[in-house]
This record gives sequence, C-alpha cells and structure tokens, in this order.
Amino acid sequence: MRTQLHIGEVAQLLGVTTKTIRHYQKIGLLSEPERTSTGYRLFTAQDVLRVQRIRRLQAFGLSLKQIRDILGDPRQEHTLREVLQGLDQELVAQIHELEERRKKIKALLAEQTPIEQLSLENPTLQFMEEHLSDYLAQISPAMREMEMKIYAMLGSFHWSEDYQDKLQQVMLQSMRYLTGHAQEYRELLALGERLVAIASLPEDAPEVSQLTHDFMQYFQTFSFLLERFGQISCPINQAFANIASEMMTALLTPSQIRVLYESFARYTASAAKQPCPPAPQG
Repeated sequence: MRTQLHIGEVAQLLGVTTKTIRHYQKIGLLSEPERTSTGYRLFTAQDVLRVQRIRRLQAFGLSLKQIRDILGDPRQEHTLREVLQGLDQELVAQIHELEERRKKIKALLAEQTPIEQLSLENPTLQFMEEHLSDYLAQISPAMREMEMKIYAMLGSFHWSEDYQDKLQQVMLQSMRYLTGHAQEYRELLALGERLVAIASLPEDAPEVSQLTHDFMQYFQTFSFLLERFGQISCPINQAFANIASEMMTALLTPSQIRVLYESFARYTASAAKQPCPPAPQG
C-alpha cells in the first residue's frame, strides 16, 4: 500500500504548482524527498503539512525567507506556539521598521525636502554634516538647500573609493583654507547668497550679468578653490562630466546656470589644456 505522494499529487491536493514545490525545496524550505527507482519524488504526510504551513504563513504577508527563519530546519518540527512566537517577533520587527519609515516621511514633509535629497546612503552629505557643520551654520537656509541639492546629486553616484576619498579631502582642505582666510571666505559666502537671490530673475537681468562678472573677478583674484576644483574634475570621464552638467540644469534656475557656466567656462577651457595637478596633501 502506497503511503507517499508524487509531486503532482501534492500540488493538486494543496492547490499549488509543481514548480512552487520544487522552489520550496531549492531554497531549503522543504527537505529533499525520497525518490522512486525511476527518479520520481515521493512526499510524506509531514512534507504535505510543511507545505500547508508555508502557504498559511505566506497568507500573513511573510516572505519565503522570513518563513524559513520562522519554521527553521525542515527536519525539525515546530509547535504552533513556536511558529506563532516567531511570527509575532517578525511582525514586531516589521512594525518597528514601518514606524521608523513613517518618522522619516513626516520629517521630510515638515522640512519640504526636495526629491533630489532623498538618498539615504550618501557619503558626501554625511561627510558635510559631520565635518562641515560650522560652514552650513553660517549660510542662509536657501543657500544651504541649493548646496545640499548639488552635493546630494553628486554624492548619489557610485564613485570609486579612491575618488570619493579625494572628493572629501578636497572639500575639507577647501574649508580649512577658507576659515584661515577670513576676507576671501566672506566674499565667497556673499557671492553664494547673491546666487540664491537671483534664482527667479531672467537670464538677461543686470543683476545676473553683474554677479557673473563678480564671480569671475573673485576666481581671478583667489584661484585656490578653482585649483582644488581641478583636482576632482580631472579624473572624471568627459562624457560623464557633460551629463552631470546637464543634470545640474534640473537643480538650478537658468539665471544661476548662466552665472556658474560663464564663471567657470574660462577656467575649465584653460585647465583642459593643462595636465592634471598632483593630488593635494593634508
């Protein structure tokens, strides 16, 4: 008298496909069954009960990985109480995760955070918050928002570890330099605030032309920052650099783009003819 079922019989009995049962075996939810001399799988009553448990737990919204963690080794039996305790622990963890996600969403709603800043793992933004907090505290909220948008976009790319280190080193070195040169620092902050202020002006507004001229004058007088810019722009593939520049148009207004483009265009044109300078030290 046969006491074991073939895979097709199990599938029909439980209302699943044979492919589903094979998948349960593949990922370790079911033990490898006995086989007939001709290779057909044979399933016991315990196997059938195991599949029933899996399907019931799936109905609670658990993933197969979570179910495997709850049920444990298929060769070991778990009581209903053990299964429910495991399920309860899993739900507690899910509820905690959802509560944390909701807190973040509420904070984003309150801060009206732009979508460009939603990257949760951004080394550049984390570095700024940890090392450049004094600088961020000195600028207006509007200027901070503009800069964070830019750095969030740049920091979201998968740079090499060496390049990410160089980017952070240049940022930190630039801040150290500026804090030691008060007049240069004040002038740069003032230019940044003016860049924020012209956001809504047309490109041909007199204020836009004047700010473009003043930025160019600043970089001609104080070349340190542009030299550091060269340190991080040299390793970037030109095609990527062009794409990144295009992406900037989504973050800044036409008048701001004009100021920055014309201010940096003269420098980048001349820098392109020069070999990349050695990496900064310290």
